[in-house]
Amino acid sequence: MKSHSIPLLFTLLLVGFYAQASKQYNALSLLPQFPESISVKNLKWVDLLDEHHAAGWSIINQGPNESAVWKLESDIIIGDSSAGVPQNRQWYAHETMWEDFILHVEFQVDASLPANSGIHFRSRFSEELGKMQGPLVATDSDKIFKNGMVWDAAAKSSKWLSPVIPKGVRPSAEFTTDKLYIFTSKEKWNRLILACSEGKIWIYINNVLVNQFDGSSAWGDEVHKELGVGLKGHFAIEIDKKRPARFLYRNFHVAPL
Repeated sequence: MKSHSIPLLFTLLLVGFYAQASKQYNALSLLPQFPESISVKNLKWVDLLDEHHAAGWSIINQGPNESAVWKLESDIIIGDSSAGVPQNRQWYAHETMWEDFILHVEFQVDASLPANSGIHFRSRFSEELGKMQGPLVATDSDKIFKNGMVWDAAAKSSKWLSPVIPKGVRPSAEFTTDKLYIFTSKEKWNRLILACSEGKIWIYINNVLVNQFDGSSAWGDEVHKELGVGLKGHFAIEIDKKRPARFLYRNFHVAPL
């Protein structure tokens, strides 16, 4: 009886390992129905939080006497300013540059701290301006309808890129899809998939297509060309610069197209 205990334990651990690996694989394989222009065959996923790529993340724009609001803990990116909002907005950015890709990431919002966050893509940090430049897909625990909207943070071009909202008009649910739903409990995660192919963008949240547009004209103007953003750049996560906030991100996988 005793001689079988170690092989049995090993077998159980092995089964558990493959079950977890299968679960992660299935999570990535359950992609939405993309347009024919995007091929999802033979995608090579890169886990930006694994042991090979996690070191590529860093905090940008942290003041010399400010506490960090970002940390990576147990494969989860945690943005937490609930103890105090720093004067400088901090971004958590990855060193790798991406052009055409599919991003799979899960995020968690804390409804008890109404605030905004978001993931910059194809963006760059400007030392001169002291800000991240480029498009951002919004995640929001306050105005739920904003989740999946795209903000253009390029200098001289700051505006909601999609949906298009006229200047002077405050964003509201009427501009977005009524099919969007967001889990706001701390036990559940939301799944975001962002696909970028040349100038075209598709955004799915919890398997619902919440945004799609062609940003070719925006990315091709002089502002974006000069900044080198819109068509190629980094991922960087930002957090509300005015209100205490807490956002979590995990399973940050990217597949180049």
